[in-house]
Amino acid sequence: MVVVECITDSQALVLTADVLSLSYPHQPLCRLVLTLTKRVGGKGMNQVAEQMREYLPGWKSYFRLARTPQAFKDLDSWTRRRLRAIQLKHWRTGTTDYSRLRSLGASHDLAAQIAGGTGSWWRHSEAGLSRLLTVKYFDNLGFPRLA
Repeated sequence: MVVVECITDSQALVLTADVLSLSYPHQPLCRLVLTLTKRVGGKGMNQVAEQMREYLPGWKSYFRLARTPQAFKDLDSWTRRRLRAIQLKHWRTGTTDYSRLRSLGASHDLAAQIAGGTGSWWRHSEAGLSRLLTVKYFDNLGFPRLA
């Protein structure tokens, strides 16, 4: 059993994998996801989706050899959380956050809570935003799934 870690934004993603007799080259994939999902750099969500469509299917095919479905699920959920944090960062201000969240169907209280905490993108990306920016939302933008 091998433990895989991707550390970012003071959070650790720990994945476990039952590896055949191969070494588990997890760090390049984690670094790739971190590089493609930087919160700064002037890239919109469509550009990030395009870059991820370019790289992630190949990595998914490569890791299919190791038979690690739980690792794929964990990495997929961590990637979606990073994408939610990027989206909040792109909206920048509380008023923009609030109006965009309301247009996605958030209640006044939830939108106000998330918009009032602008700056803590990572924390808000899991708390209430996961109910609004769902997997279906990212599928519609064209982000590939790992799981």
